[in-house]
Amino acid sequence: MCGNEQYGWKEGDFRLNTTGSCRIARFYLDRLYIGLRLGDLQYLSRMFHVVQNQMNVYNLSLSLFLSLPDVLAYVTVALTSVNYVEPAPNAS
Repeated sequence: MCGNEQYGWKEGDFRLNTTGSCRIARFYLDRLYIGLRLGDLQYLSRMFHVVQNQMNVYNLSLSLFLSLPDVLAYVTVALTSVNYVEPAPNAS
C-alpha cells in the first residue's frame, strides 16, 4: 500500500484487495467487507505492541496476586520477629 500498488489475496470466503493510489485495503468475508486506510493499518500495527505490553503486565500482576498469600504470611511473621525469618522453601 505504501508503494501505491494493488494487491489481492483469496482463501475460501475470505479475500483481501488493496487499491493503488487511494491506499485503502478491503477485507471481505462473502459479500461483507471492512475498508481500512493506510493510516488506520499503521495505527493498528502500532497498537499491537501496546496490547502485548498490557498482556505482559496483566500476567505479571496475576502471578503476583497468586503469590500474595505467601507474601502476607511471611510479612506477618517477619513483622512480629526481632530475628531474621527464613522464607519457606516452597514460597513464591
